[in-house]
Amino acid sequence: RFPQTIPDFLWSLNVVLQPTGHPNSKTNPLQKSIKMGGNTGVKPNIHVENWAHMREHVELSFRFTPKNLAKIAIFGIGVPLLVYSTCVSEFDKQNEKMGKAKKTYL
Repeated sequence: RFPQTIPDFLWSLNVVLQPTGHPNSKTNPLQKSIKMGGNTGVKPNIHVENWAHMREHVELSFRFTPKNLAKIAIFGIGVPLLVYSTCVSEFDKQNEKMGKAKKTYL
């Protein structure tokens, strides 16, 4: 579950918020920046932070739907079998050219 507000989200990441700017300057003193690697004025992009949070916690939101099961079948079984059969056929062609007997690989 995502936090409801930006400050809650940033605090959940254990990020220190510091106000930027001075009340007499032209910058907005209400803008927040993350203190990272020194005293840099890095401002977080909330969309990037939300995406990173989602990617880090994908195991909490993953559901076995027919669409996801089809992807697992194609890329977890189909593609490796296709690569394997292609390699075996290439080995067989090379062995046939050299006059060697056909081998069994599994």
